[in-house]
Amino acid sequence: MREAHDTSGSLTNRSITVTGFVLNEAQGVDLGRIVIICCAADAQLARIHLRGPAAARTAGLPDNTWLRVEGQVTPARGNRIRPHPDAGGHRATRIDAPANPYAYPR
Repeated sequence: MREAHDTSGSLTNRSITVTGFVLNEAQGVDLGRIVIICCAADAQLARIHLRGPAAARTAGLPDNTWLRVEGQVTPARGNRIRPHPDAGGHRATRIDAPANPYAYPR
């Protein structure tokens, strides 16, 4: 979510760890998380496209499989086909769904 609105590029090529669920798309695997800013009425899906070794390891996993992915952020390309950022994942680990599946940014 932060990268999608970051005009300064503060996350570009930084190592990150993200947790979310698998979304199988025609262009590959995305990692999604429902983000709530204030209340359920403003909930929205944040997603990051996986590439690299993590993408290869997650291909074929069912939708809604929870993962923790470590990698680096590549900024969104700003096009209508893929307006969200990519993560060149080095490691993808299956995890149990969290007790609270929603993310609340600070």
